[in-house]
Amino acid sequence: MLVCLIMGLQFTVLVVPGKYNGEHAYASGGTWGYIDYKGNPVNTTDQKLSPKDQLIEGKGKFLPYQFSYSKFEQKILDSFYRLPLINKTHFVNYYSRLDSNELQLRYEIVERPSAFYPYYHIMGFEYSRNLGFRGDPFLGLNFFVDRTGRNYFVFDYYDKKIPLGQWLKNEIKKAKLFLKAHPDAANKFW
Repeated sequence: MLVCLIMGLQFTVLVVPGKYNGEHAYASGGTWGYIDYKGNPVNTTDQKLSPKDQLIEGKGKFLPYQFSYSKFEQKILDSFYRLPLINKTHFVNYYSRLDSNELQLRYEIVERPSAFYPYYHIMGFEYSRNLGFRGDPFLGLNFFVDRTGRNYFVFDYYDKKIPLGQWLKNEIKKAKLFLKAHPDAANKFW
């Protein structure tokens, strides 16, 4: 079984080993589809039913928006939208001009605190006119908030907890250095 994550939805492919081509078997058959976080099948639609529905790359179909939040959780997400410097520092080194929709990250809670995990995991998703919203755990857009909603931070490569304010100051410094070295950058910082 192969599982991928697109906007918090698990994309699951159940595959049956096929014929062998040398030392590797290729997949054949199986069931392709999408499941929500509870494991229930999610049906695609031919058109957007909500502005937040996700375009499925190359299929011309849409996945219905799956997230819902309490007032407390929405307050946490709103606090990220009030930090436009995250967007500006993230997109400063993109080589082509982006429109206003593409310059705005979307934030979603992809994991909630549990008995085994003490944080809200908020992920930033990029928008592309052709591909819809896409998230990548390696883009550096993974943020964490404690259960109280008071402490915001990121984990660095070595799992060191860095307060969000300190992280953002470092990102601003990097963005300014980039613009100094590339004055012709398409997406200006200020």
